Amino acid sequence: ANEMETDEFDQYAIPLLIRHKRTNQYAGTLRLVMPVENMPMSKLPFEISCPDKNRWEHVINVNKLKKGSFGEISRLAILRNFRRQNKDDTNNFFEQDEKQFFPFIAVGLYLGVTKLVNECNLSYAFGLFETRLEARLCALGFRFHQCSEEITYSHGKRALFFIKHDDFSFSHHVQIHDLYQVIEERIFLSSPQMSSVAC
Repeated sequence: ANEMETDEFDQYAIPLLIRHKRTNQYAGTLRLVMPVENMPMSKLPFEISCPDKNRWEHVINVNKLKKGSFGEISRLAILRNFRRQNKDDTNNFFEQDEKQFFPFIAVGLYLGVTKLVNECNLSYAFGLFETRLEARLCALGFRFHQCSEEITYSHGKRALFFIKHDDFSFSHHVQIHDLYQVIEERIFLSSPQMSSVAC
């Protein structure tokens, strides 16, 4: 009715927003979903879309993890105006030097959610990714581990991956490390259920 998309996981998720400073527009969003310890029936999205039979329990058994010790990186969305644009694009709303940074919006969101994982003291973060996205994230310092077979998801094939708290390391990638430090300083936790960062 109010044209806002929501689901049952939003009641225990922290959304992250990136805002474009010149136009004051939000450019992208990502959320960290965390099952609540005192809500034993609360689940993560992957626990429904990637059932036990598809998961590799010999790698990690989610059912043995304590509620509240892990979360899921979910719902990456980039506003259309901020996506990579074709060279022949006639939309001149953004300057060329702004457009060259559009690919870093998603990177910034993933770095921001890393800060949230640290702030919430989670031991593990899970995510349903395309394998090529996981490879790009690993190149940036996210050491994800695959823990399911590929499944057909709403937007193509995905596999479940997880990363341990101790595996967040960007020291070997100077630019990414510097960007993480900027985001870490500017992230704003306005309430337990909302966070935003201006970049």
